[in-house]
Amino acid sequence: MADPARPKVAGVEWSQYQRRCPTPAEIHNWFANDNFGGIAIITGSISRLVVLDFDTQERYQQFRTQYPDLAQNHIVQTRRGFHIYFHLPPHLHLHLPSRKGPGIDLLSNGRYVIARPTCIDGHTYKLIRGGQPKTLTQFDIQRIARFLDNLSGAESITPNTAKHEFTA
Repeated sequence: MADPARPKVAGVEWSQYQRRCPTPAEIHNWFANDNFGGIAIITGSISRLVVLDFDTQERYQQFRTQYPDLAQNHIVQTRRGFHIYFHLPPHLHLHLPSRKGPGIDLLSNGRYVIARPTCIDGHTYKLIRGGQPKTLTQFDIQRIARFLDNLSGAESITPNTAKHEFTA
């Protein structure tokens, strides 16, 4: 995130890191660069992380009320809302596409999430509830998909959004 006018845009070409982890030398060079503005984590299969990104307090509260067990661990307060982090099961292949809905994004393969302690426009991303991110089950994925489906205007970012399943 090297451009102050666009603080959430990656400061490095990141598509290669969807397939491989950065080397220690690459990480060192990023942090040695004075123009480096923050930290992001690539979501999906490379990091085994999926994030629900809530743009408003209202949407976050709606999800929390409907699925309190999914909003228990590893929550980060963002500039406008909240991120809830989830683990993908390591022993299963997961088809979980990124999706966008009104006031919420599901960040999975092909996306990244701004991470703490990044500071944007004077707001520092802060951990407000710790603990290990919940490992998603098939049932959890179905509930998240249902929440997104029930929001008006929910749309897919990637093809084949009907696939919310694990395969061995």
